[in-house]
Amino acid sequence: MGNVDFSELKALVIDDDEIMVNVTTTILHSLGIPHINSAPNGSEAFTKLRKTPFDLVVCDWLMVPMNGIEFCHQVRFSEDSPNQKIPILMMTSQNLPQHAEQARDAGVSGFIVKPPSQKVINASLHAIFHDPKSFILGESFRGPDRRMVDAKPPSPERRKNLKPE
Repeated sequence: MGNVDFSELKALVIDDDEIMVNVTTTILHSLGIPHINSAPNGSEAFTKLRKTPFDLVVCDWLMVPMNGIEFCHQVRFSEDSPNQKIPILMMTSQNLPQHAEQARDAGVSGFIVKPPSQKVINASLHAIFHDPKSFILGESFRGPDRRMVDAKPPSPERRKNLKPE
């Protein structure tokens, strides 16, 4: 994957756990992101996002009064959102497929299970900034294209089985 220059990025870390904010901030600094701000929940983060232009959001799932999924919906759909296309990297301690699907459907750019590692965050940032998916601005979905663009098409034998009877 190689080294990537993130030295111009401004990141917003959203988590109600101060330790996780420190861990995430330390990892982002180690990857070369110099400008990092934080917020304890989605509501305060949205206010900060409206005041400061950020390039990346790293967001926890479970927070009150506004959780990560609600924050993502607000960023993607609110008329007063300053950047509906900002990359949002969602983190959670729940390693459940339905959580990954719900986050994807909310328009996140990446999904990480806590505790985060430098290697995983680096890979996620590389995918977000250096191999980005097209961004969809639909009526019911806004976010990176959810389709698997590198998936192989079904084999001819499997295609026969996929046809309606």
